[in-house]
Amino acid sequence: MKNLEQLSAQYSELCISNQYYMTPNQKQELEEQIKSIKASIEKEVQLLDGFDDEHRVVYIPTQLYIQMEDYKAGLDYIRWYLKVVPGDLGAPDFLFEWTVILYMNGKVKEAERKAVETFFNSTYIFDKFFGLELILIDKEESWGVEKPEYLADFKYSYTQPKLAAFA
Repeated sequence: MKNLEQLSAQYSELCISNQYYMTPNQKQELEEQIKSIKASIEKEVQLLDGFDDEHRVVYIPTQLYIQMEDYKAGLDYIRWYLKVVPGDLGAPDFLFEWTVILYMNGKVKEAERKAVETFFNSTYIFDKFFGLELILIDKEESWGVEKPEYLADFKYSYTQPKLAAFA
């Protein structure tokens, strides 16, 4: 849908200049963007009896909740996501964010299980997070998300203060 394409483009352009502090206006802008994304997804599901996330819009809110450090709302979003888009496997970065959100909500056992799922979805993602050299593994990688190149734009690092507890 055109609206989802616009939201995806808006998110790509969104840049918070100071990653360690967010003004109330910046937070409100992100919350409004999340509401808009959810409304667009719900509308598409109702109209099309399904959801085509060509622009990966459904994965943007977890990034925004981590950016806002609102892990409880992030967990609420994941619960909503599971109801509205059942059966979606999720991209590796989304699964990683899901893991972080679970962990930051004190759901350590669930976070451990999700971390294993994330690893099997992208064997390189945790090496990238911890700043380790990505050593190619001789294995069949049938999906693009399984390849190290997929992580070229991966946003997270163990050096980020907001992820220190997770690291």
